[in-house]
Amino acid sequence: MADTTIVGPKLQGLVAPKVRGLDDFSDRELGRQPGFLKITYARSRNDEGRSGDLKLGDAVFKGDEGVDVVVLKGHHYRTLLEGPDERPYTVCASADGRTPHDGVPNPKAQVCGDSCAYGQWKDGPGGKRVPPACQQGVALLGLIAHTGDPFWYLLRKSARQIGMQLAQAIQARGTERFSDWVVRVTTVEKRNEGVIWYEPVFQIVGRTPSGMYDTLSDEVVDLRYVPAISPRATQEPGPTDSGSTDTWEIPV
Repeated sequence: MADTTIVGPKLQGLVAPKVRGLDDFSDRELGRQPGFLKITYARSRNDEGRSGDLKLGDAVFKGDEGVDVVVLKGHHYRTLLEGPDERPYTVCASADGRTPHDGVPNPKAQVCGDSCAYGQWKDGPGGKRVPPACQQGVALLGLIAHTGDPFWYLLRKSARQIGMQLAQAIQARGTERFSDWVVRVTTVEKRNEGVIWYEPVFQIVGRTPSGMYDTLSDEVVDLRYVPAISPRATQEPGPTDSGSTDTWEIPV
């Protein structure tokens, strides 16, 4: 296993107090926000990387070779999309999978999950079960092992189960922290009736140096990813409308 780089100030800046006088600047404006590690879907020759590669900012990692990361934490979230299929937008969301976030201007209910109409399975045509409109996801907060660059990795739909399997594998090792292990992320191609997509594959490849990430993993325990609410969400008040028109950014 390659040596793991000690994390620099990039992520530490996210949990440090803001400099006095910059209180009105958002975390996004101050650069105190992780990027998103995403799977690339190349659509033209000009696109950087190939379909199935992983990308964080300008950095591209080959999908079959992957990239080694250190995951500091993972948590559940929810997001409710509305609008046209080609350009849906988020109108309600939760940072913990249990209650709508404070910044949701028009939450659909006071409690998420089965008690909310948008979180229930329904019967569809031909006896097929229709999944809830409000989608559950798992957000992983991590660092690229050899650079220390921070990222959020979002696992939606079927990939959410892959994230939970990783958590179970870490738990089974009996160590104290998620960050005690280096995880290699690669991708695998999936096909079904002419549709092609890629799913992440997580492989635990070794231990991190003892205690290297302990302080940092404690500092980010309250840092959560929240889907950005569309301004359109303020146009149609929900049944529990708070009357607020504020929007918010990620992470919170």
